[in-house]
Amino acid sequence: MRKYLIIALLPLLILVGLTAKPVLTYTLGEEIILKTQPVDPYDLFRGRHMVISYEISTVDISKMPQDFTQVQGDLAPVEKDDLYMKWGENYRGKKLYAVLKKDGPYHTVERLVTEPPAGLYLPCTFQYVDKDADGQYRVRLNYNLDKYFIPEDSSSELEDAAREGLVLAKVKVYHGYPLLVDLSKH
Repeated sequence: MRKYLIIALLPLLILVGLTAKPVLTYTLGEEIILKTQPVDPYDLFRGRHMVISYEISTVDISKMPQDFTQVQGDLAPVEKDDLYMKWGENYRGKKLYAVLKKDGPYHTVERLVTEPPAGLYLPCTFQYVDKDADGQYRVRLNYNLDKYFIPEDSSSELEDAAREGLVLAKVKVYHGYPLLVDLSKH
């Protein structure tokens, strides 16, 4: 009898285990506000949702760990380009941790580290190095907080705000685990 009870409860325990971290994050997590840069697709199978890019997804290369940005001696710009792009290839897909700081009402990236730090941080994955229009090196990061499902009746209002760059993301973070809670107009 005991054996059957354990077998019957096992799926329930697995389901509870899967929801424990998000529930803890929602109830105990620290709330942060992030600026967004959304893209808005419609998925036939999942309904209306927004794919979101965050301003913190693109950061200055100087925020990378020191081993990435340390350039030995004076290099010609072409050599520096090659070096950053080569290092970018070596870092692709590497897990990093974005240490966050409050900057007015929003949170921004203070620095990136390779080990989970103390304090407020988000785990992220390095994607690539690129130059912006001003010739500055920028690093693209992925936080896996990029999808938000919205009710059909409120989607057009949120979409309009997104096109104007007026959407903020409310994220709760608990021990580095992020949970996208809400999108709102500002």
